[in-house]
Amino acid sequence: MKKRLSEAPGDNEDVVRSASMLQVSEFELFRLAYQSWYGHTPTEPQLTQAFDAYMVKTQVPMWVRAFSRQVQSLQAEGRLDRACFGLQSRPATGFWTRLIGVSGLLAMILFIGMLVYWAHLAQDYTTRGCQLPPCY
Repeated sequence: MKKRLSEAPGDNEDVVRSASMLQVSEFELFRLAYQSWYGHTPTEPQLTQAFDAYMVKTQVPMWVRAFSRQVQSLQAEGRLDRACFGLQSRPATGFWTRLIGVSGLLAMILFIGMLVYWAHLAQDYTTRGCQLPPCY
C-alpha cells in the first residue's frame, strides 16, 4: 500500500517530536522502536537501511510510526518515563552546575587579564634602558 505524500511530513514531525520527548537522537528512536516492535535488538544494516529511507525518502516505517504515537500519547497522559524504554535519566543542569561554569569563565578572564597586565609591566621594565638586572 502506497503512502500518500501528505502523510509524510506529519510522520517526520512525529519522529522528531518523539525523539525530543525521550531526549535521544532520531537514530536512537529507530533503535528503540525496532526493539519495542520486534522484541530484539536490530542489526546495524537493518537499522541503517530503515533510517536511510527515512532521511532520504522521508519514509517512516510502521514500527517507528507506532512507537512515536505511543511516546506522544504517554507524554499527553503525563506517564512518559525514560526508564520504561531502558533509558537512564539525565541529570538536570541546575544552579550549581551553572555556578561552576560561570565561576570557571570568570577565573579564565581574570587569568588572561593578569597575563596582559604582567606583559605590560615587563614591557615597561625593558623600555627603561636596563635589559638585564642588576642595573647600575
